Amino acid sequence: MRATVSNLENNHVKLVVELDDAEMSDAIDKAARTLSTQVSVKGFRKGKVPKNVLIAHIGGADVLRSEAIRESMPDFYARAIADTAVDPIAEPEITVTGGEVEGPLVFEADVEVRPEITISGHRALRVTLPSPQVTDTEVEAQIDRFRETDATLNDVDRPIVTGDLVTMDVTATQVAGESEPLEMSDYMYTVGSGRAHSRTTRWREPDRQWQRSGGWGRHLRHEAEAGEGAGATRVDRRMGGREHRVADRGRNA
Repeated sequence: MRATVSNLENNHVKLVVELDDAEMSDAIDKAARTLSTQVSVKGFRKGKVPKNVLIAHIGGADVLRSEAIRESMPDFYARAIADTAVDPIAEPEITVTGGEVEGPLVFEADVEVRPEITISGHRALRVTLPSPQVTDTEVEAQIDRFRETDATLNDVDRPIVTGDLVTMDVTATQVAGESEPLEMSDYMYTVGSGRAHSRTTRWREPDRQWQRSGGWGRHLRHEAEAGEGAGATRVDRRMGGREHRVADRGRNA
């Protein structure tokens, strides 16, 4: 097989492929073996029909050659692609230009290939990376995060301070609304973190009422500053006199 390639427009190339008589003879023999298993000839079992009998039965050598070209063309094209290192991205348009009846087989294949892109100037690009140096503050912050992950909670007997975890029962109601109160039991909150429910809430006690719209953080920080410690009892009149005990807990890392 001899294959040449030339460039066309719009990312297409044209392959010109020529096969000699020996290659075509092999393709014809292969087609004859295939056909002998498919046709029925009186006096012969399928697959055992002699080649000359088969040729006479199907209409002549031209028919057998045409069948050989049709059957072997995918293999011829694949070999030509491999020999020329063409990178096709679509099915080819194949035209037989010689050898359909006799002589070397010649065909052309017009096929779309992967476009070649040329990028200039990229070697001059420079990227500035941030400094990989880590400060002592960043190291300590990471260590603290690891310590928090494995920390254990112990009850302590002292006023609440920022950073403590407190467990409480909470009733939250909307100031202007008729929806049912939101009740939470054993709600854990980190004092001073500011991460809590954002709805307007009321805390009721026997002698005063708390109302906050900015989350639990400000209220609990107030308690810390007021020095109310472990065991402070809150009675929520909406809950039928249920006692809410705020457990002051410290961290041991």
